[in-house]
Parts: sequence; C-alpha cells; structure tokens
Amino acid sequence: KVKKKSSSFDEKFEERTVRWLREEFARRQEERRLIERGWELNMNFLSGNQYCGINPAGEIEEEQPRYFWQYRRVFNHIAPAIDTRIAKLARVRPALTVRPASGQERDLRAAKLASDVLASVSEACSLGETISRATVWSETCGTVFYKVYWAEGGVHVAEVAPFEIYPEDLSCASVGEQGSIMHAKAVPVAEIERLYGVRVKGQDVYEFSLAPYSAAANFMGGAGAGARYVKHGCALVIEYYEKPTADHPEGRLLIAAGDRLVHNGCLPYENGEGERGYPFVRQCALEFSGAFFGGSVIDRMIPV
Repeated sequence: KVKKKSSSFDEKFEERTVRWLREEFARRQEERRLIERGWELNMNFLSGNQYCGINPAGEIEEEQPRYFWQYRRVFNHIAPAIDTRIAKLARVRPALTVRPASGQERDLRAAKLASDVLASVSEACSLGETISRATVWSETCGTVFYKVYWAEGGVHVAEVAPFEIYPEDLSCASVGEQGSIMHAKAVPVAEIERLYGVRVKGQDVYEFSLAPYSAAANFMGGAGAGARYVKHGCALVIEYYEKPTADHPEGRLLIAAGDRLVHNGCLPYENGEGERGYPFVRQCALEFSGAFFGGSVIDRMIPV
C-alpha cells in the first residue's frame, strides 16, 4: 500500500467519510449477525464445545445440564470427518497452467513461459500453504476468500476469514456483481503508522481464530477452534471497495484507520477482463443458490 497521510484531505470531508464508513460497516455487521453466529456454532462443535446453541436472541449460549448430577461427555465425530475432508482436498489441489491460444509455435512457447511464471509466483508467495489455511476456514465456516494484491514489488495472495468480509448484498453469490465490498480487520497501531503515516488511538479488539482443535477448550474463550482472542493496541481498518459506476468510472477505494481517512482513490488493479475489479476470490465448501456465503458440512452434522 502507498503511504498517504490523511492531512491531505479536507477535515470536513474526512470526518464525514469516516462517519459514513463506520455507519455502513455497523449496518452490514448487524445484517450478517445471524450468519456469523452459525459460523461460531460450527467452530465450537468442531473443537468439542458441543453443549451450546443459538438462543432466541440470536446469541451463542452454553446449555446447562438439567440435573446437578448429570455428567456430560463429548465424543467428537465432527473433527475427524473434517480432518479427512481437508486431507483429501490437499491431495487434489489444482495446478495453475496457461493454455495456448492456438497450435502455432509462438503461442505454445508463450503459454509455456506464462505457466513457468505462474509456477514461480505461486512458489514465491507460498500459495500452497495459503490454500491449506484457507481450506480449513472454508470447511469450518463454509466460505473463505483469497485477497490478491501487490506489495513491496511482488504479488501476494492471502487467505481472508469470512468474518472480515462484508458484501453489499447477501443474496448476490458473485463477487464481481457486488456493488461494493468491505474488508474490515484489526491492525496494530504501529503497523498503521508504518503503512499510512498516521497515528491513531489503540484499543482492545476481539478476533476469532481457528487454533488447533481441542476438546478441552473453554467455551468461546479458551484455546481451540472457535476461540475469541483479544488483540491489544489495535484499531479497526475498513477498506471499502466500490465497483466502477458512472460517478466513478474506475471504481473507488476508501480506507479508514480508526478515526482517520488514509486513502481515497480508484480501484488499484485492472484484474477483471481489462477493467478494474475487486482483489477477492471466493471459495465455498458448499454452494448455495442466491447466497453470497456458502455452507459447511458441519451445518449438516450438528443435528446428528
């Protein structure tokens, strides 16, 4: 990312834009709340916290034993099934190749060269490891995203948990057809200053993690899948990506870090058939018609 101090923005414009971004983020967060609770439930069942459910208020709640003498044990059949699926998916991972446009020698050489470049880039950015981590997210929550971006002179591919992505329309399954997409995450204030050259106030932020499975994990707070970890000294960074429109022919990218606007410009990459588009790729374990977020096998295993 290019460092850009928010002092270059008009103060009223900055304040108005940051306020709008936070209000829009809060709206999307509330709109997606029940979907998130389903992800949290999956993460808890995967880690062995299987005496829990979603209460009428839409929150995760631990179910208490009916009698004081009742002894509850969990025989976790979900984690081995997910481990098996992940292992099988790791063995059938596709390789990136380029097909020649024709049978001419020139096109054949160009396709081979492009395939070698792709293989080199994939190795340089550890694409295999990224796909492995992303697959754990998609198998658990049903959806994961890859973010493809240019940083420090090279291409980078990072897995993005579904908790960080907020689409404009939950009923639109295609990333490219979304009017806008928000990527929100907690970033240390020192990293924000390094990237954008501004100082913002830090705070404690809860963040979900897929740590190694642990049947002895504490409910919604200990080690293990489904745990909420506290990140200290961080600020919320909201990246707002908007597709090209009549008002913004090259799209728009707004970035707010804490209470500061650190970037206002067009979409940075021409990655959609010669047009500027979103730097995100969606991966679903189970595709749902008319839904942006997919489903997980755990959704079907919980009732059993």
